[in-house]
Amino acid sequence: MSSADNPDRGDVQHLMKQGTIGTNPLDGLGQDDTFLTLVNRVKELVKDRRLVLCIHPQLFVLKLFIQLVGLDSSLPRHLLASIEQVENIWTDRDQPWLLIATEHVMDGSGLDLIRTMKRQGRDLQALLVLTSNHRIHLATAVAAGTNAIVLEESIEARTGALISALTALRQQECFIDPAFEDWAIDQAETALQAIEPLSPRQQEILNLVAEGLGNKDIAHRIHIAPSTARDHVQAIMQKFGVQSRSAAAVMGIRLGLVSIDRESFRTRHLKD
Repeated sequence: MSSADNPDRGDVQHLMKQGTIGTNPLDGLGQDDTFLTLVNRVKELVKDRRLVLCIHPQLFVLKLFIQLVGLDSSLPRHLLASIEQVENIWTDRDQPWLLIATEHVMDGSGLDLIRTMKRQGRDLQALLVLTSNHRIHLATAVAAGTNAIVLEESIEARTGALISALTALRQQECFIDPAFEDWAIDQAETALQAIEPLSPRQQEILNLVAEGLGNKDIAHRIHIAPSTARDHVQAIMQKFGVQSRSAAAVMGIRLGLVSIDRESFRTRHLKD
């Protein structure tokens, strides 16, 4: 079924023709020179990208992104609200795509969508927009395959986080909104009280995981069997409640259990 057959999903041009959005969706939002500069900068950053926007509820951030993505690109521009809609309309999955999803979508979570698209897309980058009521832990977002995190309030306040995120993605780097990092640290401090303490050996292995070492390399470094290293890593992941080594490393950093150069860690663990 094409977008023309279903007014609830489709590209930006279709929504404008249907009257779902106006020709100037940001009327009344204060388009001063600073905002217009933001618009032009974002258009430049996404002009050559295939783009899926999955946003729900469709409030301020929807109106903003419609203006930001532009309507003059020959590349796909899909504005959707659910995982099902993305599945039905997403084509050319072997091509590079940029996904911008809100924390909640109509039939699930933005992280569910990121996980699904990451499994199916060969070259996909994912930017997650968190609402003011965000309840997502950093480690969970990283484990799902998120490449960038921006708070909705940062977009509304024009803090520059959106520009920084899109710029980082173009450079094949990750980005975490500084405002979210502050919140994540508070959550980590709370989480630390509920997590079963790691043994000294597990802390040692966690630091090696954060360095990017596999089980065999860890075993060689500290003179244990690879199977023992594997068991320790699995035990660490279980204590943290995460599903991947990268997520365990992120959690370790957040909890102050790992000391490692931040940029080095981003390069190892947070790229596609």
